[in-house]
Amino acid sequence: MNNLQKMIAERRITRDQWTGTDEQGRSTACLLAALHPPCGAGQSTFFCPASLMPQWMAKLTIWLDDSPSKDHWWSVVERFGQLSQRFPELRGRRWERVSYRVSVAILRTVLPADADEYGCHATIAGLIDCYETAIQAGAVVDSGALEAWASDARGAGSAAMEVATRVAGQARGAQAEWVARTVDAARAAHVAWMVAVGVSGLAQAAEAARSVFPSKTGPDRTDRICMAVLDAIEAELTA
Repeated sequence: MNNLQKMIAERRITRDQWTGTDEQGRSTACLLAALHPPCGAGQSTFFCPASLMPQWMAKLTIWLDDSPSKDHWWSVVERFGQLSQRFPELRGRRWERVSYRVSVAILRTVLPADADEYGCHATIAGLIDCYETAIQAGAVVDSGALEAWASDARGAGSAAMEVATRVAGQARGAQAEWVARTVDAARAAHVAWMVAVGVSGLAQAAEAARSVFPSKTGPDRTDRICMAVLDAIEAELTA
């Protein structure tokens, strides 16, 4: 049993802080600090070695610990603990494929239900297809292609937000509903841009995804994103 497993078994995992002390006087640590104590001592993901996980995953681990609802948090902790035991299997380009799978998971949570005239839906769907094609082929996503998708996402999102903002003040009824949908599409495109720009921003992209649909924002939405991310990691481990 490694340190993380021991601390989970003893319910000494904490959140929103690197390390601490519980009511019984026992030392506590966040998920990442429990998995690799030097991160807790240094209070930074910088101390997480690449042999354990890449930096983007270290940052995402912090997000997974801090973000779930109070009722759902411990199930995320336990599931992460189970998956982390198999992290040594993720050698070579497998962590890269994990990043693709996590990217798809995040993008699917923000994909608008309907197409829009600014191309937000089409851009997000296209980026998802780009990652999924690479996963199925065992290939690397071309950096030039990602730059193009990032540019498309930024352009679509900016155009949608500009128009929605311009008419929002006078919008009523059906037009107000259109404005809300268009703003959601713009926010979703921004998440797609964050994903396409680079894996270092996956934790930030997951955070931004929480507020894409204000009417659906809440603990349940955040919990679904957390589980989608964990599902993506498990998918690579079981591939």
